[in-house]
Amino acid sequence: MKKSQANRILDILLEANGDWVSTKVFKMDMWITETNARISELRKKGYNIETGESDQFGFALHRIEPLKQPTLI
Repeated sequence: MKKSQANRILDILLEANGDWVSTKVFKMDMWITETNARISELRKKGYNIETGESDQFGFALHRIEPLKQPTLI
């Protein structure tokens, strides 16, 4: 089954582990044209996605807080 564009964006943000990801990655590498709409959908689902300044090419930067790993005792 093919993943939705929103889920593909979420996967990349989670893999970045809190680092900034340029919208350029979503638009030019993954061919997701409505990136802002997909990020908005993820925010409505409760994901805390932060949007920062632009990269050197003018693309917005996004990041998500890394998932907390359970502490082993």
